Amino acid sequence: MARSGQYFQQPTGYKAFIPSALPPLPPVRLDESIHQLLSDANIAIGSLIPWVTCCPT
Repeated sequence: MARSGQYFQQPTGYKAFIPSALPPLPPVRLDESIHQLLSDANIAIGSLIPWVTCCPT
């Protein structure tokens, strides 16, 4: 099984993703490089806010 979870074939033909139990083993290490990636991702998501407010739902 992968760390994040596993796909299972369903009787109706599609695959369902079943996540692994939390907390993960071994635990996630949040070092400086991960903090920087999370910060960059947060800034990128924030830059999408103007687009979301002008697009119809």
